[in-house]
Amino acid sequence: QNETVDLAGNVQIIYQNQHLSCQRAKINLRSKSMDASGNVIFITPKARISGARVILEYESGTGLIYDGYVQSGSVIFEGTQILKLSETEYVADNAKYTTCTTCPEAWNFSGEKIRAELGGYAYIKNSTMRFGGIPMFWFPYIAVPLKTDRQSGLLTPSIGQRGEGGLTYAQGYFWAISRSTDATFNFTNYEF
Repeated sequence: QNETVDLAGNVQIIYQNQHLSCQRAKINLRSKSMDASGNVIFITPKARISGARVILEYESGTGLIYDGYVQSGSVIFEGTQILKLSETEYVADNAKYTTCTTCPEAWNFSGEKIRAELGGYAYIKNSTMRFGGIPMFWFPYIAVPLKTDRQSGLLTPSIGQRGEGGLTYAQGYFWAISRSTDATFNFTNYEF
């Protein structure tokens, strides 16, 4: 009568090209929304989403993920609360981002807030970069790519010392000419 469905146990929900599994779900057919809890796994063509609780408007693809993560390829970001704005856009609070799939992860960026667009960039506010769980660098604001395609850009610079006592500074540039062709240029300054 109120157009709601309550499911419990090994819940499996398939809607168009999306699949959700959980322990409990309440579906409101009138508002086209669902509230899923208990080991929630939500799989879309663009991402795998998991959380303790997921509230989702399944027709618009928007929702809220509690204590969960979003994985797209090797890109993983997690947060205490993740707002799903569209198929590819997310905003995560008390968040962490990495592309390192080792356990435990070798590095990550954590921050107060991450605004991420799959296939685009993640913008991280008040970010700390950690290596092996140890904080190394703090950034007030940083943008990191969430792209799997190769793209042109500057490489990590290197600073060294020559045998005669002078310093060297090298800056590399990677040029992605096409999918199968690239070039790397290295500009080095030698100090005498």
